[in-house]
Amino acid sequence: MRGLLVATALLAGCYQPVVPLGVRCSPSGECPEGQRCDQVRDLCERSPLDANVIIDVPRDVPLDTAIDAPMLGAWNPPAFLSSLNDPAAIDTDPTISADGLELFFGSDRPGVGNLDIWHSTRTSLAATFAAPTLVAELATIGDDSAPAISGDGLTIYFRRGTDIFRATRATTTSPFTSVGLDAELSSAELDTNPVVSHNGLFASVTRETTATDRELYLYARGSTSDAWGIPRKLIELSTPLSESGAALSDDGLQLWFHSDRGTAGGGQLDVYLASRASGFAPFVAAPVTELNTAVVESDPAVTRDLRIMVFERATELMIATR
Repeated sequence: MRGLLVATALLAGCYQPVVPLGVRCSPSGECPEGQRCDQVRDLCERSPLDANVIIDVPRDVPLDTAIDAPMLGAWNPPAFLSSLNDPAAIDTDPTISADGLELFFGSDRPGVGNLDIWHSTRTSLAATFAAPTLVAELATIGDDSAPAISGDGLTIYFRRGTDIFRATRATTTSPFTSVGLDAELSSAELDTNPVVSHNGLFASVTRETTATDRELYLYARGSTSDAWGIPRKLIELSTPLSESGAALSDDGLQLWFHSDRGTAGGGQLDVYLASRASGFAPFVAAPVTELNTAVVESDPAVTRDLRIMVFERATELMIATR
């Protein structure tokens, strides 16, 4: 369930029995008066004084999510994906499969349009990615870029023009078919950098409000058979500069993105991690210092276990592990 507005109960002046915190939510997500359901932990907690709290966490997120797991350590020094990069081209917007064996990215190397989507695989996590090939069935004379592959590897989301498109395939070795506009993830603004969490319950899209200002929007749904609801603008991450290119954890508690907020006047992008303690809490962002350098780092994407990240560094593709 997403986009659920939680109204704070107004307590009357009469006596009210004290109900302990930490009881389980009811099957329908209800709690005693004055409390609300933390839908990650499935526990009741005290309602905030601010009534305008947006819940992004779907009801069917497992209880043993990353919020109760040990935090993963820092990223190891990243390496160039030499088998994929073309020194004469702009290679950008990588996305990696849930298992880390398949990779798509955008490039202006000779193809069909200015930007096309390219593809590579490897046989194991220790192996090198094979030389990339053009995803011909997705290529047009316009720009096709910013791909994001679903957790099952059967749906790809990408930007075409100013909107978000998607395509499906029968198996991970089949060509993509059924290419069409994703009306739920598109808007009247310029939409780009779509991503869907590997479990299919969260999505993010970047919307460009001005030439220098891009904003992140977050979607959530209760199950993969549900439609996406109205997205929430991540106001807590917003600056007058750019926040874009998100990657999402399956529990909805971690979100990597790039921003030029750290550069006076904007201009240099770095990778940031935004975290929150529960579906009620706002995201708080900090730079991922072990990945950032004096040049541009952008467009992070992660595997399901959050141990592999691919991203762009100054028009070249990088990979980091932990």
